[in-house]
Amino acid sequence: MSTCGTCLDPLSPKNLIACSACQNAYHPSCTRLGSIAKFKKLSIEARKKWLCGPCKNRPVIPIDEEANTDSEGSEGDRALLLPPRRRSSSKPAAGDSLNNNIVALSAQMRSIQANISEFERSLTFFSSKFDETAEQLKSITEKMKTISSDNEVLKKENHFLKVEIWNLKRSVNTLEQDKLQSSVEISGVPETKNENLTTLMIDFGSKLNVPISEVDITSVFRIPSMNRQAPRKIAANFANRSTKTAMLNAIKKQRNFAAKDIHPTFSKDESIIFINDRLTPENRRLFWLSRRLAAEYNIKFCGTSGGRILLRRVENGPTIRINDESDIWKRDSSKLLANAGICSRDM
Repeated sequence: MSTCGTCLDPLSPKNLIACSACQNAYHPSCTRLGSIAKFKKLSIEARKKWLCGPCKNRPVIPIDEEANTDSEGSEGDRALLLPPRRRSSSKPAAGDSLNNNIVALSAQMRSIQANISEFERSLTFFSSKFDETAEQLKSITEKMKTISSDNEVLKKENHFLKVEIWNLKRSVNTLEQDKLQSSVEISGVPETKNENLTTLMIDFGSKLNVPISEVDITSVFRIPSMNRQAPRKIAANFANRSTKTAMLNAIKKQRNFAAKDIHPTFSKDESIIFINDRLTPENRRLFWLSRRLAAEYNIKFCGTSGGRILLRRVENGPTIRINDESDIWKRDSSKLLANAGICSRDM
């Protein structure tokens, strides 16, 4: 297989141009034409007379007119003037090879220079994009700092609002409990059809030696309950707090006071009657938690007085008042209530 007279790489029969003088073949891209398409655009005569770079640049010796008239010497002189014809060879002459190598090297240098220019343009583009990204990142960082600062402010405000709501709830609960200062809650009294609770309360007071008249009772009713297995509790509101206090003191002196002791209708019912302060729903839950705490930590006394929830570890010991749930969780040191599945309400 023949090789290109410029780059010395193998040639394809469909992609080569042959010099009409030296008969060397070249890649179209290694010649001044640059492509086989341009070579094909030449006329047939021009393609037959096409010369490679070295042959085209070789100097031509002029012919004397006298020599032209001499028919005998004409052929010899013309032979001397024409460029020497070389036989087709797969390897070019040393000078031509060097010249071709220089041309190829120049082409490669131009290609490298073009690549470097393209790289510089790409580098400039990416540099501008990097600067743009850096500015965007800086802007995002500043926004994040602002958001973080605002978040801290919101956290403080949220905590402040939680404390305010907690305090408001305590205040409302205290006001509601104050309204119940003259009320009691009675459990264990059987329910009967068409019962008269006012009459029942008067009979109840009579059995406890606490005189109660109809004017002493402002209202009395059964408290709604989801438990259908036990009689609903009775809520009684008195006109004077002294009546409530007298009933609570009297029931403490009566041990195992049962329903049969109130009225002949309940003669066979031995259900124990309990009378306690009437509590708000919040204090009712708090009282339930206090009883659980007392049971878990062997606290001897847990009760209410005037709507206040009180604990006493031992008899005649100091009294501990439970104001809210936080007092419960502070005293649940071993997490016994938490382990029992009782959850606190966040402040």
